[in-house]
Amino acid sequence: MILSYHSNRMERLLDHLLEQLSTPLGSPLGRETIVVQNPGMARWLSQQLALRSGVAANLEFPLPVSFTWNIYQAWLGEMPAESGFDRESLHWCIMGLLPGLLEQPAFAALQRYLEGDSGELRRYQLSGRIADLFDQYLVYRPQMVLAWENSAIETGTQDEPWQAALWRAIVAQTQGEHRAALFDRFQRMVARGDAPRGPLPERVSLFGLSTLAPLHLHALQALSQQTEVHLYLFNPCREYWADITDEKGLARRRARWRQSGKTDISALLDVGNPLLASMGQVGQGFIDQLLELEVIETELFEMPAETSLLGRLQQDILELADRRSADLVERTPLEQMDESIQLHACHSPLREVQVLHDRLRQMFDRLSGLEPRQVVVMAPNIATYAPYVQAVFGAAEGARHIPWSVADLSAEESSPLLQTLSSLLDLSSFRFAASQVVSLLEVPALARRFAIDDEGVERIRRWVRESGIRWGADAQMRGELGLPAESANSWDAGLERLFHGYALPPDAGLAQGVLPYPDIEGSDALDLGRLAALLERLRQWQARLSQPCDAPAWALRINALLADFFLPDSEEEALLQGVRHAMDSLTERCLASGFDEAIPIGVLRCELEQALAESLPGRRFLVGGVIFCNMVPMRSIPFRVVCLLGMNDSDYPRREVAPGFDLMAAAPRPGDRSRRLDDRYLFLEALLSARDCLYLSYVGRSVRDNSASPPLGGGERTDGLP
Repeated sequence: MILSYHSNRMERLLDHLLEQLSTPLGSPLGRETIVVQNPGMARWLSQQLALRSGVAANLEFPLPVSFTWNIYQAWLGEMPAESGFDRESLHWCIMGLLPGLLEQPAFAALQRYLEGDSGELRRYQLSGRIADLFDQYLVYRPQMVLAWENSAIETGTQDEPWQAALWRAIVAQTQGEHRAALFDRFQRMVARGDAPRGPLPERVSLFGLSTLAPLHLHALQALSQQTEVHLYLFNPCREYWADITDEKGLARRRARWRQSGKTDISALLDVGNPLLASMGQVGQGFIDQLLELEVIETELFEMPAETSLLGRLQQDILELADRRSADLVERTPLEQMDESIQLHACHSPLREVQVLHDRLRQMFDRLSGLEPRQVVVMAPNIATYAPYVQAVFGAAEGARHIPWSVADLSAEESSPLLQTLSSLLDLSSFRFAASQVVSLLEVPALARRFAIDDEGVERIRRWVRESGIRWGADAQMRGELGLPAESANSWDAGLERLFHGYALPPDAGLAQGVLPYPDIEGSDALDLGRLAALLERLRQWQARLSQPCDAPAWALRINALLADFFLPDSEEEALLQGVRHAMDSLTERCLASGFDEAIPIGVLRCELEQALAESLPGRRFLVGGVIFCNMVPMRSIPFRVVCLLGMNDSDYPRREVAPGFDLMAAAPRPGDRSRRLDDRYLFLEALLSARDCLYLSYVGRSVRDNSASPPLGGGERTDGLP
């Protein structure tokens, strides 16, 4: 039996969780298992539990996927820590299998797509899209995947035959069981009443999950027959709201009824609160799924204060009220200067951040006791705003300074060293522009490798500017680009001037047609030699990286590249170790999937960047100060002030372009994930997690002609305002 607790306030759910944890487990060494949807929620829970009880120890915070895997392991026995059917392994397996399958008639469309000069990179990208889809099928369409293995077709669409054939080829080549097979075996064991073979946690709590795949819910239901399962659910509304629909959905139903000749029963359907109906479909679907399980519900709802516009809006959602209805025409008076909900139209992202800084300073003066750590600023893609945050918040000094931190940047976005590594891997398109080469020396680890200090970097920058170096390594490189093979203003010509200037007296004049650069003497020659060594090494690696090789050879080659260009300190060494680990993982996946082809540098670069973005995420959530972060599921952690930047109609909700061969998109089912619906629910969660102020900002005017642009949803989100 699952014990579920519903509340519109995370604080109330936390109180009940703390009360539950105060009852000790049977074993003093037993660990509390709290399943969360993302690491940010785990960090907040740890902080709050430590703050309220004095200590937060012996806790584990698994994510739903790993937790479900542990449940399977308890019933099915020993399983490998990693599956050969994970998304990354599938990617390389598909990459290797596609060339041998393209001759089959079912794969004709894929064969046409992969024709052309960039076929290898296209094959890599296509394999990634297919691997991602297959990974979703294993969770959301397990029966379809199992049907494919029995040579059956389930949907009958034109893209299913080639996907089924590809899947059978993957299964034939890959050892072990995938999640759909494990789920099928697990279901049969549970149906027979088989007891788990391994140990189970004594108590499991699931905190703040906004959705779970049906596959995970079935595993949770089976677990609840063996141990305590507590589900803490963030629920915007205390009324039954699983059957409400928004105005657009109501209009679509009316149109279908008219077309089919059926009786129009739209008068019996309820819109309820328009904001909840429009944005709550993810939570609505999850609550619908829970109704199919054996669940005992406990309500922990709390009525928001009605003294502000924000509080009234939250109260209307809680009570499923529509202020547009006749019985709610009378409105409670508000304060004359109610600023609990703010909407700012700006001319650019930079201006958004500048206005935000000014308004936050006003809030710190106006809202009693407000601290920077009680403010969160979210955006659809915080990396877009990170440079502007640095420019505005980082430059503010004295009384204007507000402590701040940016979370959710990838390792490359937050590390100049990894950005430089990405540039080195792209040497095939490196034009040797003066600014490109000099900017490499601004990276401390690279400058240390070539023994060039800060004064040396400034000296080299001055030499490059005054000697006329602009771009191109030499005349040969320009000729290879289809341009006149001339060396004027190239690095070769510039270095020749610099070396002549050191070797000849200041008044030597032209020497063999070269005008010496006059301002190099003494120990300056050391930096000149080091600059020449850097350029020579860049040319060597430009040629070396252009040669494709297999994954093990690439691992050795990347290790050599790191040694040739970087001399890291302890912090930088950890980043480079992450690069080496990513290359080792790539080698293991390729060997396990049987992929032994030569990999071109374009494919290797994409793979390494993606691996680093996932393995070195650079999270800095809840580390103090105003928090800038991405809008991700279950960031419904309560803050006094919640700010949302980039709420542009063209950018949010974020568009999701599903592949044309996505079989789930062709026939969606309850519980399927939708990026667009997730984003709408994220907005609702943000609205309900604000305690004093909800601040919205968007680029509402063109910086060029001052033309207007609408906010998110073209104003739909304001329909439910009192």
